Amino acid sequence: MALNWIAAVARFHVEGIYWDQWMFLEPMFQDRGWLALFTQQHGPHRQGVAFIITSWIMDWSGWDTRVEALWVASLLVVAAVLALRWKYRLTGRLSWIDLWLPLAVLAMRQYENVILVPNASHSMFPLVLMLAAALVLAWELTVWRWVVLGGIGVLALFTGFALFVWGALLGLVLLVAAREIWRKQYRGSVSYTHLTLPTTPYV
Repeated sequence: MALNWIAAVARFHVEGIYWDQWMFLEPMFQDRGWLALFTQQHGPHRQGVAFIITSWIMDWSGWDTRVEALWVASLLVVAAVLALRWKYRLTGRLSWIDLWLPLAVLAMRQYENVILVPNASHSMFPLVLMLAAALVLAWELTVWRWVVLGGIGVLALFTGFALFVWGALLGLVLLVAAREIWRKQYRGSVSYTHLTLPTTPYV
């Protein structure tokens, strides 16, 4: 299915910049630097780090938008791998029925986001961020995993539909903090009760 995306881009993608790109690619045209690329706003969302990577790809390819489309399609492959890894982490196994995950992610129904209007920051990179956050949450949350989740949250805040990931992670932090506070208070009350119990043995 990944090879099918390569064939589809080669056959159907028209090499050239479409209308919306003339607006949100403006920082690239003017060489404003990575910060302007990161904070560039297109509609309700920022372009974020995926836009910086896109600028590197555009420079390297000589502004060949077919290469940009392949970069966006490669994010679908990454998302499919993350989805399978997430399923395996949750259940400890993979079966034939789990083929629906790569079939759903790599289906050609996403052609508009890859071939017609390729913009990694809009939907494909956010999808990778959402699945990466889900995969991290499938493990016990150690300190370094909290750091990783924080990084994913920052990247998600400056991107398309993964804006909701940032809100969800913030809610998770508040829930975990509230749970830890409650546990400490509960343990304190148990310890206090234990200290006040009579120590004289029953006769």
